[in-house]
Amino acid sequence: MARSFKSVVSIDDQASASSEALRLKVTGEANARLSVDAGGKLTWGSGSASGDATLYRSAANALKTDDTFQAALGVITLTTDGAPSSSLADGAVAVDTTNDSLYFRSSSNWQAISNLIISDGVPSGPVAGDLWFESDTGRTFVYYADGSSNQWIEIGSASSSGVSGAAGKVQFSEGNTFASDTLLHWDNTNNRLGVGTASPSTTLHIGGDATVGGGDLSLGTTTAGETNNIVGVTTASGGGSNLVLKGGDATGTNQNGGYLAIKPGLGTGSGVSGDILLQTGPAGASGATQNTATTVLTCTSAGTVQIDGNVTLGVDDTGHDWKAFGATSGSYALWDESDDALRLVGADLVPASALSNRNKIINGDMRVSQREQTYTTATGGGTRYYPADRFWTSNWTWSAGTDITISRDDAVYPTGFSQSYKVTSGGTGLTYSSGGNTGINYSIEAQDLEPYYAETAMTLSFWCRSTDTGIFNVLFANGWWGATRADRGLTKEFTISSADTWEHKTITFSLAAGTAAGTWKTGTDEGLVISWMLGANANRTGDDYLDTWATWSGYEVVTDSNIQLMTGANSNFYLTGVQFEVGSNATPFEHRDFGSELARCQRYFYEPANTEDTESGDGASLSTGLGYNYSTTAGICWVEMPVPMRATPSITSAVAELEWATVDAAARNPGSLAIFGNLSNNKTIALNLGSMTSLTSQMGGWLRYEEGAVAAASLQFSAELL
Repeated sequence: MARSFKSVVSIDDQASASSEALRLKVTGEANARLSVDAGGKLTWGSGSASGDATLYRSAANALKTDDTFQAALGVITLTTDGAPSSSLADGAVAVDTTNDSLYFRSSSNWQAISNLIISDGVPSGPVAGDLWFESDTGRTFVYYADGSSNQWIEIGSASSSGVSGAAGKVQFSEGNTFASDTLLHWDNTNNRLGVGTASPSTTLHIGGDATVGGGDLSLGTTTAGETNNIVGVTTASGGGSNLVLKGGDATGTNQNGGYLAIKPGLGTGSGVSGDILLQTGPAGASGATQNTATTVLTCTSAGTVQIDGNVTLGVDDTGHDWKAFGATSGSYALWDESDDALRLVGADLVPASALSNRNKIINGDMRVSQREQTYTTATGGGTRYYPADRFWTSNWTWSAGTDITISRDDAVYPTGFSQSYKVTSGGTGLTYSSGGNTGINYSIEAQDLEPYYAETAMTLSFWCRSTDTGIFNVLFANGWWGATRADRGLTKEFTISSADTWEHKTITFSLAAGTAAGTWKTGTDEGLVISWMLGANANRTGDDYLDTWATWSGYEVVTDSNIQLMTGANSNFYLTGVQFEVGSNATPFEHRDFGSELARCQRYFYEPANTEDTESGDGASLSTGLGYNYSTTAGICWVEMPVPMRATPSITSAVAELEWATVDAAARNPGSLAIFGNLSNNKTIALNLGSMTSLTSQMGGWLRYEEGAVAAASLQFSAELL
């Protein structure tokens, strides 16, 4: 129910200025529509929520709201006669009713707002920045005033007032006026800009020097049929035109750290030659050294091109043949992209180094095997086993562990090969005795290596595979390391990254660094031993020779990081594709024909073939050697070697499987067999067959395998390097 009060209503004793003193609320609503606190702050709300609009005294002579204030019929603000001067808070607005100007308060100063004046006559009392729209002509002006020159300036005027120069001259500011120059010209008919010329002939015509600093100079985007050129033209007889791009220090007289210069000579006279010159300056150079450029490409008038550095021709793609022409017409080298082949047309290939016989390793592909191909051995005193000719592994020496197997494998090999050398540990890994070790070894004859003793780069490459991953090492020494035969050694490591996967390895080292000291042999003696080490006792392990040639003393054949493969159970290592050559790069493996490789192997080992005599039908072999009885108990027989051996060989025989057959008697097994040293050489071997009976002296005979003889070790001649 409404009430009327005819006297002052006083609400006293409020706790604070923010305490609510009066509330107006609509029936059924949860919140007040208007609330007045003791400080006089009015808060309005919707009734359904807390108040959200306020009005209160914020300072002396000031009302404030924290929300939006809308005045439907307008707001009357401060009016002044002339510019306002009252010191009001920032944000205040004032209207100069005398001059129809608007001001606002900012940074404790009054700021004038430019006027927009619409009239058909010149406005009076303008200030700088005023805009005037001339209503009868539709033109617009801005008032310019800097204290000395006050004027209305038309915006977008076609008037020539203030413009400098003749038609086409580009205007620029010179103080308070426009200026122009005959060498800055716009040809509006042809849309051309001339800099340094009043007659531009191209879209941008620069008649003089041009500098591009801090950015790129682009000749546009090339499209089909479009050509972009940088052209220099001269008419002077004997003169030349230069295109020079220089980069160097920003200051001083020595700015030209490097440059690209293209200098073609033209006309007649002394200036007819030309150069193409690419130079690079030293990085970070200063002072006089900035001009010390390195020439990387020079082309002279004589047709000589010199390139100092790497050269790339074409891209990694098809369709990019290249040709290099010689002095003779029709002679050139051609890279044929159709089948990725380098061809010589009308020319000969004259190599600087040998194309054949590069490989100093014999039987590096393991194809030749004149002995047994598989050996299983327990520990021993260093017996050598050769499952592939020229490569061997010994059984020196271990105190525990299952027998190891040494073999030539014709089932596991990388692409391009058909055999490999394999060493396998047994079910229990080896425990090496003092001095014990296992490796795959190869010896190079000294006279095959001696021409390269001064080489600073020799490269060993090979294919390998193992059950185990990790670090292995190769040993290089100037002799087999037993019995004081060697006095220089080097070890180099390599890593197998993936188990049971063929990997190609390359090791390069300086042979000259090795031969600089020590005793290096010559002739038919041992020149270099190469060993792929698979394990060793602790007293044969160390890094004294790792990556550096050193005096051989400790016999450290295995490095500290070597994984000691043979100490593990059922581990294996394969080797093939071994190549040793001059230079720092490994070339593709040199596949020589089998006959040539067999002959090379037979220089070091020969076993006469056990060929059955099918004509006689007695099952015995054909003759191995011919001779005669020099007594009733002994005979002499000469066996011809297929090639001269490295030295007079030693002989290994199983006499029980040999027969000495004569014309007058049945064949007999010689009781002994030895070499007549004074009657033999490295091509023809005289054998002394003794301990026989009832021979007819001076009767001719021949040596053969008896029927059913086992070929292995029946009769072997060896001149291997020891």
